[in-house]
Amino acid sequence: WPNLSGIAAIWAGNFSTYARKLQKFSGMSVPYYTKAYCASEGVYGAARHPFDQCYVMIPGSCFFEFIPANSLEENNPKTILFDGVQEGKDYELVITNQSGLYRYRTGDVIRVIGFYNESPMIVFKYRTKTVASISGEKFTEDDLASAVREFERRTGISVVDFCMYADRSTEPGRYVIIMEPDEEVPQSRMKELADIMEQELIRVNDNYAYCANLAEEGGSSSIGKPRLIFLQPETFQLYRDVRMYKTGITENQIKTIRFLDKPEIIRFFTALEAK
Repeated sequence: WPNLSGIAAIWAGNFSTYARKLQKFSGMSVPYYTKAYCASEGVYGAARHPFDQCYVMIPGSCFFEFIPANSLEENNPKTILFDGVQEGKDYELVITNQSGLYRYRTGDVIRVIGFYNESPMIVFKYRTKTVASISGEKFTEDDLASAVREFERRTGISVVDFCMYADRSTEPGRYVIIMEPDEEVPQSRMKELADIMEQELIRVNDNYAYCANLAEEGGSSSIGKPRLIFLQPETFQLYRDVRMYKTGITENQIKTIRFLDKPEIIRFFTALEAK
């Protein structure tokens, strides 16, 4: 440890939540370095500096196309190439690689934040299939992570892990935010904490804010107030263990779960609510 000069870890996107927690043990001065933005299908970009959460795209690794984010719901969206992307815009990556994978929609939505020479510099935003929506507002992993980080700061509660689902069994529908705290949360704080979480959801999502403000003004809102569920200790670790047992995959193959969309997974987590 005294000679540790750096840590190779994924700092960007959904994994930044865990990297920040690891800093409590490594110290703030030890650099974290994510060398590349890659997947099984290819290498998409490279980081230039430690702590970078952006990547310079590598034109020679794959043939890249980009679907504008406002076209993702179309059946056959048009794509643009490197010279057509614009700074500040979001796109889904489409790749053709040297192994014969042709015009493959990766499901990764990235944002162009600038250019290094003529190559786009990008940050990962979210996966197209990992969003939650009740009334068209679309919460992404990035939105949820930002809300939880600020929730931790404001409440002093350290969250081990978290996820969300859209509950349509109530009228109007509402979001249920599930968190595993590192210590017991008193029931007497639940209303206060739910109000803080609602404020953070409003902060990160303008469409959600519109619906919440409509309800405050006495209008008919399509979204109800969120519900918080705090879990028993090690619930997320138990979920990973069960996944590995049932599927035979290794721990590093398990994708972080953020949005619950299957009834059996929702039942698993809600059954382990701390009492």
